[in-house]
Amino acid sequence: MKALCTCFSKTPRLVRINLSSNHIGPDGARALSVALPELRELEWLNLMSNNVGLDAIESIAPFLPVDFSLNSNVESNDTTTARWLRNTKSPRKIWFSGNAAMGQDSIRALAQDLPFVSSSLQFLDISNNAVGEQGAKHLANYLHTLSNLESFAISQNELGSIGVMLIMKSLSRLSSLRCLSLCEEKLNATGAGYLGEGLSSMGHLEELNLFACSMGVDGVKSLSLGLRKCCSLRVLKLSFAHILDNGMKVMCTEVFPKLINLVHLELQWNGLTRDSASYLSDSINRSDCLSRLETLNLGWNRIGHQGARYLASGLNRMHSIRDLCLDATAIGPTGLQCLTQPLSELSNLHTLSLARCALGDEGLLNLTMSGHLGRLSKHLRRLDLRSNLISLDCKKSLDACLRGHVPTLLV
Repeated sequence: MKALCTCFSKTPRLVRINLSSNHIGPDGARALSVALPELRELEWLNLMSNNVGLDAIESIAPFLPVDFSLNSNVESNDTTTARWLRNTKSPRKIWFSGNAAMGQDSIRALAQDLPFVSSSLQFLDISNNAVGEQGAKHLANYLHTLSNLESFAISQNELGSIGVMLIMKSLSRLSSLRCLSLCEEKLNATGAGYLGEGLSSMGHLEELNLFACSMGVDGVKSLSLGLRKCCSLRVLKLSFAHILDNGMKVMCTEVFPKLINLVHLELQWNGLTRDSASYLSDSINRSDCLSRLETLNLGWNRIGHQGARYLASGLNRMHSIRDLCLDATAIGPTGLQCLTQPLSELSNLHTLSLARCALGDEGLLNLTMSGHLGRLSKHLRRLDLRSNLISLDCKKSLDACLRGHVPTLLV
């Protein structure tokens, strides 16, 4: 590492440095602290997965550039209470996730130092740090001071319902916030309600990621009361949320019609059936909101061929759709036959994923022999048909039809 730092001194105009996963440890970080002051144009430094430790982080803090990653650098129980954040110089983007071993004292110190970076910080990721309810209390006291914060990720931290409530109360005071990630927080109905309460005053929020929050139907109902007020929301990620059909009905009747700016929706792995496809199609046909979607992911929900039939009636209005994923939806050859014509009329559709859909040779033969394949191939850039029990002869036939038209064909 010392030799590398010597090389850095000979290239003072470096703008980006990636040193991730190099096991440089505390000694390497201290050597880096000697070289960094000479790199006056450095804007990005990635030290992810180097087991640097909190003491060494404190030594390099004054020399870190405006954007830096310190993910996964506290890998053993570290009782040090480092006040490193206050010593940074006007950071803009900070990645500090995967440091769960640092303990509550260091979380409190990190929280207390947030006001020192309030004028510059725009992005903060503190996911997977074992924050817990106690850490959430510390953070909630200071998060609202980050007046320029645009993106905040606090996923995988076992906040609990009370922790979610405290964090959301603090964040709801930030008019600058545009993106929020609370993945894998295992929200119950109470926690989802607290989240919804906070969201009710976040009409400026543009992206919300609730991947694997497992909130269930009751949680969806509690969340919906506030989520429907996020009228600026453009991206909503709700996969692995255990929404089920009843939760989908709530979303389609009470939430989606209010999200007039939504362009990206992820709903994979939610136990949805053909009933959910019907609710979704009805919502698309009743209002203009979902018809503006550019990305829709319904993968790994067994909507079946009847669900594909319902979805087909809604696709006729989704003229903006660019990316559609129906992986593992069990639509079969009959479902594909229902979808082919409306899909062929979507001139903006660039990516279509139908992997693991039980299409078989029958489905592919119907597709190749239909009069719609030609129109579909004119605008598609990527078609995924993997794991559909398709014979070699059928694959060759499809390849011959689409060669030179679809740049990426996966069969």
